[in-house]
Amino acid sequence: MNVSFNEARLLKIKNDLSIDMPSKSFGMSLPSEDQANVVVYDARGNSRKFLSAAVDLESCITSAPCGDVALIPYQLTSPPPIVLLKNCGQTITLPDPGEFGVYVLSHPGLGCRYFPNEAVTDCSVKLTHTTDLTAKFKIIFDPSTDFKGDDECDGYSVEFDTDGTGSGANFNYCTDTTGVTEASFTGELTIILKGSSTNKRKKIGFIFLIKLEEGGQGE
Repeated sequence: MNVSFNEARLLKIKNDLSIDMPSKSFGMSLPSEDQANVVVYDARGNSRKFLSAAVDLESCITSAPCGDVALIPYQLTSPPPIVLLKNCGQTITLPDPGEFGVYVLSHPGLGCRYFPNEAVTDCSVKLTHTTDLTAKFKIIFDPSTDFKGDDECDGYSVEFDTDGTGSGANFNYCTDTTGVTEASFTGELTIILKGSSTNKRKKIGFIFLIKLEEGGQGE
């Protein structure tokens, strides 16, 4: 059967979360017509749009008859996201980022669950790209989420080792005050999440986007 962008599947979002679900739309800026969007409907018929490649709604599925309903396109244009707290200690080969890139999400259920205010001990995930180890990538930090606030990251740190030398992190997203919006890396990137909540504030989480830089392919 041929599947078009207009055909979609439904899933139920756990209804015990629907009352206290983060209210922001997710994705780098607003969803694009060029990418497949998820539409979530609550019991009142209100809807919100999410960029399908930048949320983890699959972790919110329930078999219960009640709950919010998500309309998800069958045909997606971007690779599935990499969820940091699902992959602690893992080395992951990046899929082909294509035109739109690959998203890295902080935690399971981002899109319907707040970041869990639990202690995290050095959750380290290494991302590699074996197709062309000289390809140059950039990681883009999304200012639309509220993981980073007036208290930096509420006791957590998100560190990046972008040079691949094994000498440790060379950038901390949470403590950066220079307004860095992106950083480059070649071949290998390690992301380290650690810490515990200081103020117990609600945090949507974080979303990072990894894209191949224009002209970044190696010879």
